[in-house]
Amino acid sequence: MGPTVLTRASDANAAPFYRAMGAEWLREEPTSRPGWALLMFRFPVPTGK
Repeated sequence: MGPTVLTRASDANAAPFYRAMGAEWLREEPTSRPGWALLMFRFPVPTGK
């Protein structure tokens, strides 16, 4: 069967690229750097059906 989604952590500056590639925004993850967060995106994985 295999994976059906890929979750990716993104720098905030790269978020527009991932959105343009069809990723769905999931959430923000805090980092140890003050005022900075990673944006989490989900990509569907083609199943080849």
